[in-house]
Amino acid sequence: MSAARKALVALVSATVIMGVAGCGTSGAPQSTSSSSTSTPTSSEAPPVAAAGSACAEIGGTVADKQTCSVHVETPEYTIDIKFPVDYPDQKVVADYLEEQRDSFLDYVKKIPPTGRVEPYLLNIEGTVYRSGTTNSGTQSLAFATDDNTGAAHEGHPDTLYQVFNYDLARHVPITIDTLFAPGVDPLPVLSAAAEPQLEKHFGEDVAQALHDAGLKAYQNFAITDDAVLFFFGQSQLLNSNVGPTRVAVPRSQLESILAIPHVDPAPPCASGQLEVSGSKTIAAAGHRAVVLTFALKPGAAACTLTGYPGVDSGSGGPLIHANRTVSGYMGGLRDGTPTTVTVSAARQATAVIEGIASDTAGNQCPTYTDFLVTVPDTTDTMTVTAKLDTCVLQVHPIGSEV
Repeated sequence: MSAARKALVALVSATVIMGVAGCGTSGAPQSTSSSSTSTPTSSEAPPVAAAGSACAEIGGTVADKQTCSVHVETPEYTIDIKFPVDYPDQKVVADYLEEQRDSFLDYVKKIPPTGRVEPYLLNIEGTVYRSGTTNSGTQSLAFATDDNTGAAHEGHPDTLYQVFNYDLARHVPITIDTLFAPGVDPLPVLSAAAEPQLEKHFGEDVAQALHDAGLKAYQNFAITDDAVLFFFGQSQLLNSNVGPTRVAVPRSQLESILAIPHVDPAPPCASGQLEVSGSKTIAAAGHRAVVLTFALKPGAAACTLTGYPGVDSGSGGPLIHANRTVSGYMGGLRDGTPTTVTVSAARQATAVIEGIASDTAGNQCPTYTDFLVTVPDTTDTMTVTAKLDTCVLQVHPIGSEV
């Protein structure tokens, strides 16, 4: 680390609000304390990041679930950084975060947010994706960076991506140049998979821009057991407020050209492997929906889900058996194609239940507060807390979205 950056980290460690270390520059204003969270006492102090870790390098502290956190709040700017601390290559993570933070602070110093309604914002959040096993698979760390410097982005941060990938068996990073087998041109396969998805959501100009950009446009990717996810930042492809977005290309379409080892398909989920939770109520034009999330229980191995969960109403009204439909007013499968989802430590599966808040005569329907949900192709039935006003009930397949 350069002397300038060491000095900056020292100042970062001295700028503490909300009980979490932050950062600043010699030209930056003094930080202000948050009224929502008091600074912890010495007995409550958050654990210090391990020496030499990326978290320590940026002056962060380790919170629950091994997440590094940095929060700085001044009249001129706010910085929030959160990311898991277990990525194998700590140096590349530290270098990236320091670069983003230092560039942001340099901008604040050169162009203060004079006359802006809100202070500048830098928000960086890292998400982990995995494939294979902890010894022979891959680990990806995807950073989404929201930056609202610049008048055009006030209140609407520009989102950029940076993803790091690591081969856990060979102990080397994976880049877009090493993701595919030597001598293979992956562009025809990638273009055929990604361009229609982007065109569907953003128009043909974006798809053409992706085509023109070539392989470089795909450099931010994350690897899972069932797909390679490609991340495209806001305005990355066009000089406009397009994106951000993520395109999933199934590994079945890429397996013959990938350089990383083949991953054997996970077996179907069995009884005892999953837990189910329900979202808050989602409402639109008298319709109601709840998203069911299927996640692995601690220690359970990855497995696949497909088809319909069984759903019956619980407390709040008479018994209703959910009618199985591919889609409805509130959601479902976008293209109607049955989906198999690999549930892993890095990925969950969803299904949607929906109803209507009033009957045909305009009378208010009962408010149910829980539902009996059976995991597809298992005998696991559990009570899921969720609120839904309805007289009828639909359930859409695994993979459905609102």
